[in-house]
Amino acid sequence: MILPKGMMGPTFNPHGIDTWFDSATGRVYLFVVNHRADEETVELFTFDRKNSNNSLAHVRTYREPEFRSLNDVLAVSSEEFYVTNDGYFRNCWKTLEFLFLLKWSSIVHVTQEGGGEIVATGHALNSLGKSSGLVFATSPVGRFLNVSKRNDDGTLLLRHSIDVGTGIDNIFVHPHTMDLWFGAHPIGHAFLEHTTNLDTPAPSQVIRLHPTGEQDDHFSSVELFEPFSDSGKLISASSSVAVSGNRLLIGSLLYTNWFIVK
Repeated sequence: MILPKGMMGPTFNPHGIDTWFDSATGRVYLFVVNHRADEETVELFTFDRKNSNNSLAHVRTYREPEFRSLNDVLAVSSEEFYVTNDGYFRNCWKTLEFLFLLKWSSIVHVTQEGGGEIVATGHALNSLGKSSGLVFATSPVGRFLNVSKRNDDGTLLLRHSIDVGTGIDNIFVHPHTMDLWFGAHPIGHAFLEHTTNLDTPAPSQVIRLHPTGEQDDHFSSVELFEPFSDSGKLISASSSVAVSGNRLLIGSLLYTNWFIVK
């Protein structure tokens, strides 16, 4: 098991994660959203694959006033990342943000020099992904996918906001096809009931989004597919999916077990 030295216990409550591989040094950088009791931070670790001590080394803690209610993190180098605030508040007031469709969620860009900059806002922004100069952001509550172009200065230019028609959660970007895969929550109220009572199943769904646009704007048009759905008996509240060959590895929001589909 890989353990972060000095970061276990009440100070370490991880959420979204992302990695960056430095081909020159062979080091793997791990960015982790950390929900501390009194603040939101991003922790940076390194893992040296050439070292056999099987542990992460803590490099630094990022603290920014723009960190409000962090969800996911997206590494774009060993010293630069984006992070989502899924709302402005961390407490019960966030529910009102969701109900009134307030666009108080944001994407924050952070560099090695420090200092966060809000580069996008929206409603209940959640998971992040990237491919070919584009940055993707989901909204399970808003049921949309935002596709933005990443500029040289780190700012984001919104190109498309795609109505997916279901509560897409975490993103898997296929490395060869540019298809985007999502764990999804098709029935919002069933998902909310499941979070308060695990005996109440929540339907699960996997969505594949295939870009069909022109070469210079792949996501100007898309096709949507549903390769997997379940009433909640096999797996409840599917929040993530990974693709390997002809297999899907589906994860749940509130369970530690995974479900494999061929």
